[in-house]
Amino acid sequence: MAAQDAAVDSLRDREIGVEQDHLDRVYHRLEEKIDEAEFLMHDAVKRGQVGTPGALAERDAQVFRAGVHLNRLNNEFE
Repeated sequence: MAAQDAAVDSLRDREIGVEQDHLDRVYHRLEEKIDEAEFLMHDAVKRGQVGTPGALAERDAQVFRAGVHLNRLNNEFE
């Protein structure tokens, strides 16, 4: 009986380890995507300091898209 319990515990521990590895990869990728979205927002702000009205409209669109994406990513992170 003790050997069977140990085998079940060992299997459960392995499964938990596999799931934890997967979650670690998912959260790492999520952090990368958040960093990318933040970079896009900061880059757009820099571009908005000079340029034509068309460039300003493009910047506004980029900031909006990055903001929506960043909010979605942050909600997933929580």
